[in-house]
Amino acid sequence: MRNLRRRDFLKLGAAGASLGLLRAFGPGGQPSPTAAWAAPAAGVKRGGTFTVARTMAVTEFNPLRTVMGHYAYMRALYNTLLHYDEKLQPQPELAEKWDFSADGKTMTLKLHQGVMFHSGREFTSADVKSTWEFATTEDTVTMRPMFRAIKHVETPDKYTAVLKFDSIYPGVFDLLDMLYILDKDTLANRAKTAVGTGPFRLDRYIPNDRIEMVAFKDYWEQSKPYLNRYVAREIPDLASLAINLETGAVDCIWQPTNLDYIRLKDSGKFVCDLGAPGPTLYDVAINVTVEPFKNKKALPPRS
Repeated sequence: MRNLRRRDFLKLGAAGASLGLLRAFGPGGQPSPTAAWAAPAAGVKRGGTFTVARTMAVTEFNPLRTVMGHYAYMRALYNTLLHYDEKLQPQPELAEKWDFSADGKTMTLKLHQGVMFHSGREFTSADVKSTWEFATTEDTVTMRPMFRAIKHVETPDKYTAVLKFDSIYPGVFDLLDMLYILDKDTLANRAKTAVGTGPFRLDRYIPNDRIEMVAFKDYWEQSKPYLNRYVAREIPDLASLAINLETGAVDCIWQPTNLDYIRLKDSGKFVCDLGAPGPTLYDVAINVTVEPFKNKKALPPRS
């Protein structure tokens, strides 16, 4: 089976949430491994609400915890320092530009000025440093080892962040594409609330039901987002996803059953997409310096 890769899904999420380009044909929507989505119309229409439904739940508002239930809000509520475009070329986001030292071990980021968190506080280089500190120490951060490639963050002024590496790090753009900037002042309350710099701000969160987001009027990228409201619903019953799409209760569903996907596609009423081909890998790493795994007899046999 072909699966939607993380980066491809985030691009779809950015298009739907940040740019507001996904629209329904009647009750259309956006899918993926098995999903249905609506194509963008000519030009851009502003306003309205876009609702996506998926079975996965939100565990906390921590975009650095890249589990499936979080993908729907990550690029809606938060920004990264840079992002990949559709050709996988790094593009400026919260960082306007960057330079490398001659030895490739230092990366200097010039940050956008006047970027505001949803709380009204200005984003500065101190937030780059505090986010990096959280990303490298918090146990729930999914890609903590990758973020640890940065050995130190310096903040010579409010709008300059300097990243220090021990050696040339080929994955630096992957790292910064995933380093969502967090508000250190509200991070402790992330189980209940979210504060980022993204195009939408959190309006209402009903655990195990929905996240309702509204356009952030002070968003730094002027003229965006195009939508007034973006809603991510949780529908645990897989069979109900397609029903909600067909009745118009939602605009988009992610990962319906294979049978529903085929039926929706054959109906001609929905745009359905399997996503880019590629494997899904799951790595299990065991720390053999702690008990009981110091004892080789406790380790699983090699397959």
